[in-house]
Amino acid sequence: RIIPLAVLAGLLVHVGINLVNLAHIRELRKHHEISIYLATILGVTGINLLAGVGIGLGLSIFFLLRKLSSTDVSIEEREVNWHVRIGGTLTFASVPKLNAELSRIPAGCPVDIDLAVDFIDHAAFESLHSWRLNHEKTGGKVCIEERQEEWYKPAAEGRPRCAR
Repeated sequence: RIIPLAVLAGLLVHVGINLVNLAHIRELRKHHEISIYLATILGVTGINLLAGVGIGLGLSIFFLLRKLSSTDVSIEEREVNWHVRIGGTLTFASVPKLNAELSRIPAGCPVDIDLAVDFIDHAAFESLHSWRLNHEKTGGKVCIEERQEEWYKPAAEGRPRCAR
């Protein structure tokens, strides 16, 4: 009660300015995350603290899920076999897309899979591995070649890699 509200407001503004780090803002621009930062600032200053943090968190989750589902799956039929190229990040969010594309391959055909992914989670591995086992049961041959880091092979051997 003794401290005037104007002094508390000034203190709050001073602390808020000290929290802003220009180096961090430049880093956010490099990673294309400045929109989340700006939306959070606008929410905090325009609505209230809780709403601003909620807006920032919601946008972060949206962009994260969008990135996690950015898997490129291309299938083409070559002379004697089918060729599948899987690139990006292979996670639970991209399993429906992966299954839809792999279901286009006829049973019993030889398949070459180029796996050029930077990460595979358990759900995506299980989906790809069970498709492979089912395809091989129908007489097909599946050859998986990892183009970047090895994710599938260690997981198939029972010792999955940990993301760093």
